[in-house]
Amino acid sequence: KLVKNWMLGSVFLEAIATVQNRGRDDRVGQEAEPSAIKPETKTGVKWQGTLKFPDMLALCVRQGDEVLIGFTGGREAFLARSLNELRARPSYKWDYADNLAGKKRADWLHGADVVQMLRDHHRYAG
Repeated sequence: KLVKNWMLGSVFLEAIATVQNRGRDDRVGQEAEPSAIKPETKTGVKWQGTLKFPDMLALCVRQGDEVLIGFTGGREAFLARSLNELRARPSYKWDYADNLAGKKRADWLHGADVVQMLRDHHRYAG
């Protein structure tokens, strides 16, 4: 009987990312929802993953200033987009707020700020 000790690199990287995220999820008092949070596995990526609009908003509501959302052009660009444009965006990068290394700070918004802008400027209720 031949035993194989090999797995795809992407499967290995996903397992490592899951283990690394467990400690962070405990720190912020929330367990990650596997359907919503999918870490990137490409080499050199400087963020945790990407989310669709509803999952991004849910993460921001749940974790507030503990997370950052990537948006080129920052606050001004976010406010310049219509709600329909924001919903239609293919994905949003996200990361933990304590991981700013290698990021252009102006292009990352705190989760609580995203929620506030959606409610105040875009009149998003839900």
